[in-house]
Amino acid sequence: MDYSLINLQWDSNFFGFPVSQLKKDSVRVEDLKDIYSNTDARLIYYFTSQLISDEVSNNNYFSTKLVDTKVAIFKPLKVDAKMHPKVEIYEDDKVDERLRHLALTAGTHSRFFKDDNISYSKSKELYQIWIDKSVQRIMADIVLVYRENDNIIGFITINTKGIQPHVSLLAVDPLHEGKGVSFALMNSMESILFEKGYKIVKSETQAQNKKALSIYRRQGVEFGEKHFIYHFWRNN
Repeated sequence: MDYSLINLQWDSNFFGFPVSQLKKDSVRVEDLKDIYSNTDARLIYYFTSQLISDEVSNNNYFSTKLVDTKVAIFKPLKVDAKMHPKVEIYEDDKVDERLRHLALTAGTHSRFFKDDNISYSKSKELYQIWIDKSVQRIMADIVLVYRENDNIIGFITINTKGIQPHVSLLAVDPLHEGKGVSFALMNSMESILFEKGYKIVKSETQAQNKKALSIYRRQGVEFGEKHFIYHFWRNN
């Protein structure tokens, strides 16, 4: 066996069935046959830098779904970035319902919403947990919100636990798109991170999310490699 199959306990508990992640540069039909025969994995996440072969796509053990194509993004921080007057650090222990609503906007192109084997209600719950745990500083270290007349119309979450800070979620109310909200959030984030001594921030977005790609391009980012995300579902 020249692959690694990692049991994802949180995902398994959340969905109510065994979920794993396959770690291997290039998956083969023999790998899926072995997993099918020797594990109870019902759903497998597979992240890869290359598209899988037709032979693997048409295997008899797991149905395969290409659910996402991600683009890595690297943003050098601007020395002169400033906090926007309408942007603030969200410090309330309770999650504003507007944040939960906007979190669904952030997940519009998510692999979970795109996989028809996962219900809309379950995907919605997943993103609401994500923003809840971000506010609790479990899945993010910094949460910034943009307020208009005391109403939250945009937010961004940043995780600084790795080597480079990473943007996890970014969302703007569709009614306020094109009004500079995302730029205000990004510039405010850059100001905070630069003061903390960071030089670059990392993010990623879906290749099909044209709005996000356009925003990042105008921010002067550097695009990295694409990677593909597959869901393998066990055949009954």
